[in-house]
Amino acid sequence: MNALVRNVGAAIGAQVSGTILAGSVVAGSELPAASGFTSAFAVAAGVAVAGAGLAVLVPARGRASGDPSPASVTLAGETDPAQA
Repeated sequence: MNALVRNVGAAIGAQVSGTILAGSVVAGSELPAASGFTSAFAVAAGVAVAGAGLAVLVPARGRASGDPSPASVTLAGETDPAQA
């Protein structure tokens, strides 16, 4: 599911960037103006900041009821203080 959403986002991002660049083509030229690249990068940066902001709002994933907490896991060679 993660890969699907990532691919859809990449496709939409490419289309938006292409649309911005196509709209900035100078009359009589086949190339977009430099301001078109600046606008496309500014839009991409804005979407990235918005995505980072939304990612901060996503709650942390909880542990399943049977999973030990990281504090209660003993590593190899260590003794468990609760059993000592």
